[in-house]
Amino acid sequence: NKVAVFLRNKCSLSPVLRESNNIEQLARDFSLVTFEHGDCIMNAGEPGLSFYLMFEGSANVFFKKEDGTGLQVSTLKEGESFGEISLLTGNPVSATIISEGTSQLLVMNRDQFENMVCQYSQLNHYFHTQYSKYLADIQSVLLA
Repeated sequence: NKVAVFLRNKCSLSPVLRESNNIEQLARDFSLVTFEHGDCIMNAGEPGLSFYLMFEGSANVFFKKEDGTGLQVSTLKEGESFGEISLLTGNPVSATIISEGTSQLLVMNRDQFENMVCQYSQLNHYFHTQYSKYLADIQSVLLA
């Protein structure tokens, strides 16, 4: 199963998931969704409904400045995750994510995400570390 191999070896969650005996079941909880160039994957201000892992391709991350314009703050590449911040905090999505070329993403809904975080308690620490990194990245881009 390509998804299970990806989860175990090629994604940002691999260090936590690698030792799992349930990785095949976890792989079945994800749906593989294709986005074309320019497709909006997530839109800032909307409720967070899903967790995403970049399976193939890339996507650009835009943060809305106070004047309403979008500022690209990073590019997500294969193996990286997003969507977890709004699922963990209950806050609306904080950035807009736009597909760069054709991208395939592994997508999991809120209930599945919550089950995954409960099953793999180390993910809580991982996601909070990622959130801190995300805030620092945004701050450095806005101050540049």
